[in-house]
Amino acid sequence: MERLVRHFAGLPRRLRATPPLESIGFIAGKQDRVRRIFSTYNFSFILSGRGYYMLNGIRHEACAPAVIIQWPGEPMDYAPEPGWDELYLIYPADAGEWLERTGLFRPDRFLWRIEKPAAITALVNEFYDLCLALNGTPYADQADLAAWNLVVESLLARPGDDSLPYREELRNVARRLRNFPENHYDFDDLAASLGMSRSNFRRYFKIYYQLPPCEYLQSCRIGRARRELVESSRSVGEIARRCGFDDPLYFSRRFRIECGMTPGEYRRRYRVFA
Repeated sequence: MERLVRHFAGLPRRLRATPPLESIGFIAGKQDRVRRIFSTYNFSFILSGRGYYMLNGIRHEACAPAVIIQWPGEPMDYAPEPGWDELYLIYPADAGEWLERTGLFRPDRFLWRIEKPAAITALVNEFYDLCLALNGTPYADQADLAAWNLVVESLLARPGDDSLPYREELRNVARRLRNFPENHYDFDDLAASLGMSRSNFRRYFKIYYQLPPCEYLQSCRIGRARRELVESSRSVGEIARRCGFDDPLYFSRRFRIECGMTPGEYRRRYRVFA
């Protein structure tokens, strides 16, 4: 596994046009799962491969080329499956206000597809060569600007921005699925109630949430089940029903696919009380 890491914290800057980078890293063939709470603001560019990103108990597919972010105080859980190439940018905690004020960093936009991969590949190669050339020199301004350009370019052609229609309507739908995953939903009826065609409903939901509505609901149900397993003493069958699964056997199969273990194994490993 190839790695490149460069640290810029504390190095002098001649300019203050962008937030100062703390460090950058490149990992080829990354396979490690990351489960931690960060104290920094990070952008992870997934350049090849695929994996997942869990947030608030919901699993999101991360398929290259894409970007995922991490921020202070939020439990993060993401991993390649089976591997990916990643370039990451790390900004210190005090850069957060700057990043959020400019709109480049928004926790509600935690994963996005890169729509111009050729442009990003060219910038990544330039950035990689720059970091090899810098190699500890005191001038970090070039790295700060290169990182800023990389993030901006990754967002410029993103189709899921606020200019697309139905954003607020589908945000309400997603909130409803998260809060009440045990309910049964007819998405065709739901689309009609919003004045949307069936195809537009699915198309825009996937743009905004990276998953079709049925898969998003499935992730919400599995996330609720994970919490129930470690926070309650209810039986697996009762938890399955409370999370919207009519068939406990199907629930167990889906849970194992999503979490890599049976509900009973998950409970024994993560149970918070005896």
